[in-house]
Amino acid sequence: GKKAGTLHDDDQTHEMPSLVQMGKDDLTADEQEAGHRPHHCTDTLCLAIFLAALVALGGVINYSQKNGDLRRLYHGFDFYGDLCGVDATVEAKPYLYWCPVPTSASVGADRGAPIFAASGA
Repeated sequence: GKKAGTLHDDDQTHEMPSLVQMGKDDLTADEQEAGHRPHHCTDTLCLAIFLAALVALGGVINYSQKNGDLRRLYHGFDFYGDLCGVDATVEAKPYLYWCPVPTSASVGADRGAPIFAASGA
């Protein structure tokens, strides 16, 4: 029977080389005839770049947790920079509200000057 980790080429048994060290002599006759090339690792540079990007992302997250206020991502803030329901001046007003545009020609909200509201109504 066939042993694990071996290649069969007709009646010959060959030990399988590691992919990093595989050369033309390690291909079977059928593989050579079919034009196969020896296997080698091709994405080591991409892997190194990806791992470096993960380390950099971890550094950015660590820096932002230590030096920033992550509540600014999920709490609204007004044009003074006060966080809804967080800062002392607006602690009782957890909702952000955009006033309607004062002109009748346009429909929508005045996105330039949000204010706080005590309730959602």
